[in-house]
Amino acid sequence: MSLAPDLMLTSPPTGALRRVDQVILQEPLVASRASRLAIPVLKRAAPPQAVYVGIGLCTPKALSRAVPIDLLGLLLPAEVIRRALGAPKLVVLVADAHAQLNPFDPEAIRFRSNVVVRALLRIRERLGFGAWSVLRASEVAQSDAYRRVFDEVRERSRDVMRPYMVRQVADVVHFHRQLGGVLKVGWVLRPQRTTPGLGDEMAFDRQVQPWTGETVPFVYAKPGRTLDDRAKKAPPYVEPHPGRRILLDPREDVARKLAQPGVNRSTLNGVKKHLRALTHTWSRVVEPVRGDVAERTQAILRSLYGVPRPTVVLDFSRND
Repeated sequence: MSLAPDLMLTSPPTGALRRVDQVILQEPLVASRASRLAIPVLKRAAPPQAVYVGIGLCTPKALSRAVPIDLLGLLLPAEVIRRALGAPKLVVLVADAHAQLNPFDPEAIRFRSNVVVRALLRIRERLGFGAWSVLRASEVAQSDAYRRVFDEVRERSRDVMRPYMVRQVADVVHFHRQLGGVLKVGWVLRPQRTTPGLGDEMAFDRQVQPWTGETVPFVYAKPGRTLDDRAKKAPPYVEPHPGRRILLDPREDVARKLAQPGVNRSTLNGVKKHLRALTHTWSRVVEPVRGDVAERTQAILRSLYGVPRPTVVLDFSRND
């Protein structure tokens, strides 16, 4: 499928669009095809003042039970894009209020939210990413500004959008209006797809403009990878079955988990390919890691749970 002619970047982009497009083309963790269709609005808008990322806690059927290392495959590209834009802030929203729309135990949701917040704060502090703001959706939702946006979206989309989707749209629009424009970094299940489907964030994002009139640019990361032959791709931040993912956990033995029996070769190769992309980006953005893919991935866990290491700052020229 070719790109829609009116959305193709057929001439060298300028300013913010040029810098973000460069990241999209060069970053192995980004789904370039879907992302290049979702950023041309930067041509006709002031550069966003923040990057926004939402972190889910559940699938429709189950709460997550672990934090996959694939979370970094969403957050690292978001940080690179923030630097490319020169945006002063990256907002990371933990979607606890969204999980509450499902019939899960409230205490279990609170516990899972705390685990994810601690993981995000550890990443921020260990890597020196001082531009990050880690927020809980349940706290943001108490503000008058958020309630106004939520009520607006709910009223306009009455009987059309499910409550979960209403909240997803309201999140994006709230921060877009409050922060002087945002670029949202999400994830897409099938990186070559250019139309919304079930299971990822593109379907939510496509509802923002029709129901609110706000024009927001989006960039999509590739999905997480599992050691499950029946479900090889998954959200980068949710895992109900910890045994099938490499986890952000100081006890994780990456080589041992990758060597577990009974995993199809193509499934294992998909996991390793994703880890190679992740460790490549880590080496550019944070610090070099060496060895085979298991050793490089284990080195990332040592950096996060051992002695803090300095951050390598990327230098993006701004020849607007």
